[in-house]
Amino acid sequence: MRYVLKIAECGGFTKAAQELYISQPTLSQRLQKVEKELGIRLFERNRFGEAAPTEAGQRFCAECKHILSHWDRLQQELQEMKGKRRFTLGIPIRTGFELVSGLMDALAAVDPNIVLSLVDCANYQMEEMLDKGELDYALIRMPNQSMHLQKRLLVKYLPAVHLREGSPLWDKIYYHPDEPFAYIRLEELEHEPLVAAPSSPEHRTRKWLDALFAQIPGLLPKVVHTVPNINMYDYYAKSGTASYILASREIPSGACRLEPDQALPYETYFVQSRRADAKTADILFRILDRQINHG
Repeated sequence: MRYVLKIAECGGFTKAAQELYISQPTLSQRLQKVEKELGIRLFERNRFGEAAPTEAGQRFCAECKHILSHWDRLQQELQEMKGKRRFTLGIPIRTGFELVSGLMDALAAVDPNIVLSLVDCANYQMEEMLDKGELDYALIRMPNQSMHLQKRLLVKYLPAVHLREGSPLWDKIYYHPDEPFAYIRLEELEHEPLVAAPSSPEHRTRKWLDALFAQIPGLLPKVVHTVPNINMYDYYAKSGTASYILASREIPSGACRLEPDQALPYETYFVQSRRADAKTADILFRILDRQINHG
């Protein structure tokens, strides 16, 4: 029912699928199954992916809204009867589960009545879902500054410069007394070929890389390869094709550091929606902060 309502709301399959975070073919198949069960067409489609509800579709949508409203209210009442409070936490794709490892057990020990569901998706998707009230809380990297939501800094990652094999910049690295770490100045990287993520909303690491270089007026990263998968970066470095810069909690062996005045951190924030429960937010933040920064 929610899928049908979303198609009617968006006026087509493409946008509806994006907002539901499923593929367009999957959404079409779900609708076809509903129409087959009902034995009647709910939408008129065209080849551009647009859809308009038929008379039967309009009637179906009206009843769906009523049924779902009643169902949501009933679920909330039943949960309150059991003393359970349900919340959703958005986490970054691929690396988010590392940040929340052990969270559920710690949360159950503090307040067993809090039921937390995890949703992993891209940073920009979490921002949209928070704004719409579809998420209660989220761990967002480099949140959009236009977001007028309460956020708290959770963890900082520092830039690690991985120089390619044969790079002339190996002659530019230096060391501080009593420190085992190699350093390099950001301006030395002006002409160094780099591999980096594409410039797009879902790749915050590229947004951070551009901001890192922008600290020096007129300095831009010389990106010669755009690759979404960071696991491929080491291949480019070892083949002597391109260097790369990634954010890390601890600078890996063989990578160079930037000086503190140039080491722009890559930050992850704990963000809460307008509808979120403040007390639960405090509990979640304290647990995450303890596990990530003091564990």
